[in-house]
Amino acid sequence: MRTNRRILALRLAVLVVVMALAACAAPGKFGPLACSGPGICDITVTVDDQCNVDVDDKVEVHGQSRVLRWKLAAPPGYRFAANGISFKEPGDMFHNPTPADTTYIWHDRNPPSESQANGQGTEHEYEIHVLHDGVACPLPDPWIVNRG
Repeated sequence: MRTNRRILALRLAVLVVVMALAACAAPGKFGPLACSGPGICDITVTVDDQCNVDVDDKVEVHGQSRVLRWKLAAPPGYRFAANGISFKEPGDMFHNPTPADTTYIWHDRNPPSESQANGQGTEHEYEIHVLHDGVACPLPDPWIVNRG
């Protein structure tokens, strides 16, 4: 009887570890997407057939004057709205938007700042506007974190 309880406890422990590792493998849910190095910073926006929009919760941008490109991965009939990616308080940090049905580009000045020097970064909340046959999907709540 004791052996059966130990085996059951061991199996339960293994199951918990496997589930924790699988959860850590889920993209964008436990850590920010890092965007560094030369070139365009690609951010994938995934939409399922129920109009559920998913994107990395935070994208950490390293380096000045970066191009941020959101790419839509969705079934037919889905597209970015004209205001596909809109920053809640853009100021002059983000400029020259380039909208298209399945991509949306913003230029990020990302200059060095005091908050970036102390490791905090500068956070910018934005919205993703996706349409399915002209009807808006629910909005996620992602962020860009500028780290200079």
